[in-house]
Amino acid sequence: MKPEEQLLLALTDVGDDLIEEAGHRSFPRPRWLRGLPMVACLVLLLGGALALQGLQPLEQTSDTQNTVQDSQDTTAELPPDGEADVDASDHLAQLLAPQAAYVLPMSDDILGPAVAVDNNGNVIASTDYGIITPLQDRSTGEFLAMMVENREVDQTVPAEDNLLSLYSLEGKKLTDVSAAAMDCLGELVVVYRGAGIDLYRRSDGSLLAAGLADVRIAGPDLLYARAEAGGPVTVYNSAGQVVAEVKDVYESVPSLGWDGQAYLCAMDDAGLVGLLNSSGQWVVEPGYRYFYSASCGYALGRSETGYAAISLADGTVAFESEVYISSAFEQGLTLDPTGDYLSTVMITAEELEESTAQFVSWDGTVLAEGPQVQGIDDEGDGIAELISVHRDGYIDLCRPDGTLIRRVDVSAGSMNLISSETAVVMNNVQADDGSWVMDLFLLDVESGAEFRDFDRPYSVASGLWYTVDNYSQCSFSARRFEASYRDADGNYHWDLLDERGKVLLEDIQSYRGGDVYAVLDDGQYALQRLDGTILYRHGADETATGEICVLPPNTQE
Repeated sequence: MKPEEQLLLALTDVGDDLIEEAGHRSFPRPRWLRGLPMVACLVLLLGGALALQGLQPLEQTSDTQNTVQDSQDTTAELPPDGEADVDASDHLAQLLAPQAAYVLPMSDDILGPAVAVDNNGNVIASTDYGIITPLQDRSTGEFLAMMVENREVDQTVPAEDNLLSLYSLEGKKLTDVSAAAMDCLGELVVVYRGAGIDLYRRSDGSLLAAGLADVRIAGPDLLYARAEAGGPVTVYNSAGQVVAEVKDVYESVPSLGWDGQAYLCAMDDAGLVGLLNSSGQWVVEPGYRYFYSASCGYALGRSETGYAAISLADGTVAFESEVYISSAFEQGLTLDPTGDYLSTVMITAEELEESTAQFVSWDGTVLAEGPQVQGIDDEGDGIAELISVHRDGYIDLCRPDGTLIRRVDVSAGSMNLISSETAVVMNNVQADDGSWVMDLFLLDVESGAEFRDFDRPYSVASGLWYTVDNYSQCSFSARRFEASYRDADGNYHWDLLDERGKVLLEDIQSYRGGDVYAVLDDGQYALQRLDGTILYRHGADETATGEICVLPPNTQE
């Protein structure tokens, strides 16, 4: 059977009755996330450098100085469960909604035995050695089928005649396709082959282009392709229509995404970069060296003279700066003199030591400054709830107007923010016998209350922040964190805990989507929901995986 006929058979069937059987969208989304699949869970170690030089520092008033509190003086327990529990917010509930299928790798390697199950734990597909990945419509997040790539043991690269087996979400084999990989964006199906990349129309299986040199899905409604390396770029929308032809795309950051829209970083004939939308219209006319991020409805770009925040609504320049604009919020922007990460400018150690980062209002008033400044946005909606200023040996936690809430001593350790309300602090302290141990505790940002009554002797922890997807620079707090401890045999384990310090899941391995994690359950790999229910467990009579090595979880899909 010809590849075109295989795809027609498989994907038109999927598009009709099989998706209906799958039930719901795998990622129901609130308005501001419409059209964006949630595909990753991100461990964010807060404390990166975000800032500016040149503006006058904000003088600290005596009232502000009086708000500084020594966190070591407060040892009251955090509020009991329920009293301050706000993790039922809409965005998190949407993220944790059940999805159509889950993949359970049963080894710590990319290649190995794996199984895919539906939301009831029924096996859809499996492999003794290979990879299972969902074929999703990137424009909606819907699961269309499961792709199984079987490999020979220790075969690290696909063979020239590599086959992908497609299974419906009911476990029915649809077809085999000769390809190294496949992807889908609305009406467009991308098939990556050794001889080039083929582009098909999903509704009728017709071949739109064959042997392409490059095809990239640039957002939930944009795809671009090149017929030959270095050649002109054809831009498609998710309906499969050609919306533009451009000379080139800025490859380091080819696109930006915000509020369900994608913007292609396209070049004109002079090599200047502008932002093109899925209708083929210039949202921002070419005139920039590059764009590097989208934040709170603004594109952040580099011009010949400096940096700018440009409104994605009307293309107007809202803020200009001589130094790097790290992020934008409704209240202001974080700016960083050392943050030109995409340029070739070399920064000396002396310059780094003297640099000052700042959080400024939209009119340029300095609200907070220090060596490193971070804006904390719990909801990913562009409103900063907290500003953290990292200094030598301590961190100041401030309100967005610069008012100091409290100062946290990290001279012998570090701190990670779980949300704008809770931080996990890790400090080395000396025990009575002279040895050094890790004092790990949860800190209530507002009250200063500390919590240490954990079930296990955790020594390392990190906050969890969920990201929208690969197309957007938007994340929000999971109000959960991962913590590690060492058992009596010297093995390390990672648990998932909530903001109150309660253990939700033990021995987590990776996030698998919805409310499901891969865990180790009595030494066997399993899929477990956040309520503790085992969705699927690898049985002792199944494919042997050898000795299980417990490693820190890889939570980024």
